Amino acid sequence: MLTTSVRLTGRRLNQGGSSRTRLRRKTSDRPSLSPEVSACLGERLRASYKEMMRDPTPDRFIRILESLNAKEKSE
Repeated sequence: MLTTSVRLTGRRLNQGGSSRTRLRRKTSDRPSLSPEVSACLGERLRASYKEMMRDPTPDRFIRILESLNAKEKSE
């Protein structure tokens, strides 16, 4: 299992008399993946997407889309 952690930094902004804290990721703290891990993830994502595209669209989802289209046409 691949685990990464992200450290955020707080920056105070002053706009219109109020102060807010904005969190942003430090560029030096961004985790990087090895080429092997990146390639493995890419392969698995492509395989998962290909499998998902082979599965038929569920009837319930088709009925929802048809219902939305009918409402849109009647407006």
